Amino acid sequence: MQIFAPSADPVVSAKVLDDQRLRKMITETAQLLSAAVRLNGGDAEGLYKPPPSGRDLYSWAAHSPENFGWLAAHAGAMQEEALWRFGKVPSSGAVCQRATTAGARMAFLATGATLPINRTRSFAHGVDFTHVSDVYAAYRCYLMRRWELGSPKWTNPSLLPTNFVFFFPGWAHR
Repeated sequence: MQIFAPSADPVVSAKVLDDQRLRKMITETAQLLSAAVRLNGGDAEGLYKPPPSGRDLYSWAAHSPENFGWLAAHAGAMQEEALWRFGKVPSSGAVCQRATTAGARMAFLATGATLPINRTRSFAHGVDFTHVSDVYAAYRCYLMRRWELGSPKWTNPSLLPTNFVFFFPGWAHR
């Protein structure tokens, strides 16, 4: 389970995701938002049960309204991006929306944003950027390395932010 956060801006973070990660992240974000609502005793009707892994991530989302709000904004941006690229949003998008609505009525444990958790490691691919202190830079490095190892696809590459190369210096769309 992962929150790909290559930018502090949740919209930019959604736009730079390749098609595979975009689809997968909407589902994982629905799971994380659902778990955060459940952790804070919110209305969990129609939400997913907490996933077996990723407790540190959904605890991060449940920590404060700022963290939950960033993740909810990221979910909304990913849904808009999926609609633009593919003409539809995965069914988990509706769960994201229900969790966001429930989260707006919750009492949180604390206030104040904290940085997303750095989970930029893949043993299977020999990639590890967990030592990078800037979480957003670590995710940019991680994504760039994973894209170098595979064949990323963007259904509509014209939708990439104009500053995409700025975010990922040294990488050019093949």
